[in-house]
Order: sequence, then structure tokens, then C-alpha cells
Amino acid sequence: MQFMCSKENNWTIEKDRVAAFDGSAGEQTCMCLAFSNDVAKPDSQDPVERKPTWLTCAATAGAAGVE
Repeated sequence: MQFMCSKENNWTIEKDRVAAFDGSAGEQTCMCLAFSNDVAKPDSQDPVERKPTWLTCAATAGAAGVE
């Protein structure tokens, strides 16, 4: 997520409007991003680590459960 947001100018990404959708194993990644705290480090020397890790929206489909 942070790498993708670091390419916002090259890939025309609006980092405040990022959503994710997937099913099965990808469903767990979507839910992890949706429900985890932002791990950005605003004071980091690495510009990628300063980017946000949260999603605006997440949707999933499949049978994989998160327990």
C-alpha cells in the first residue's frame, strides 16, 4: 500500500481514494488493510514509509474467514 501511494504522481493515484476488493486469500489482505491501524511513520527518512496504509473502502467476496 505504501509503495503504491509512493507512485501516486506516476500512476495517477488519489491516495485519499484507495479501495480494495478481492476474494479468498486476497480477502484477508483487504480486511487486514481495512481494519488495521495506519503504520505510516511521518518522521521516517524513507519517503515510502511516510505514506498512509489505510483504505477508503474495502469489499470482499469468498469463503475465507478471518479469525
